[in-house]
Amino acid sequence: MDIEFITTDFADDEPAPAPTPRRRRWWPAAVAAVTAGVLLWSVTRPDTPSRKPIHHAAPVVAAKPVPQCVGVPDCAVRDNIPASVERLVRAYLPARSKLQVKTVVAVNSLTLTDLLVERDIDVVHDSVTVLIRVQRGVDGTSEIVHAPPGVGSLLLHHNSSGYVVRLQYLAPETVPPMLDRLRELTRDPRLESL
Repeated sequence: MDIEFITTDFADDEPAPAPTPRRRRWWPAAVAAVTAGVLLWSVTRPDTPSRKPIHHAAPVVAAKPVPQCVGVPDCAVRDNIPASVERLVRAYLPARSKLQVKTVVAVNSLTLTDLLVERDIDVVHDSVTVLIRVQRGVDGTSEIVHAPPGVGSLLLHHNSSGYVVRLQYLAPETVPPMLDRLRELTRDPRLESL
């Protein structure tokens, strides 16, 4: 039996491709790394304002309760000087006077706006002190403070749209008050403005 070997000439054909190494599968490792990075970032990122829990402020309890706020809901005390009150006082009293204002306000439950409960205005110029107290619905002509010995005291009283305005003038007896200006001051409606 004769065996024939068939040979083919590959010289005219292209050479056979070299065997390629097996491709590495890198994409599962990349996906795992990205997923781990996203998880780590979501755990350690700072809170944004929309993610922060809402904590309602607890009511502030003062060391000493303000007497004007007893029984008044949503009551607050302000120490700032309203511009309208400053212009008012400067119009009637000397411009170089030292001025202090304490205003007690409450929230009107019907209109949800601030409502003046009481305002104390202290004006000091040299040896003269003018004290003004504006109170809602309180009647009476009592002194705001007791005059110290050697100091004269004058008390003016005016009712105005539900408010009682008391003005006390304290000065040495040698310094007479400007009575007309002080009376005009007690009647000015800007004393009750916020």
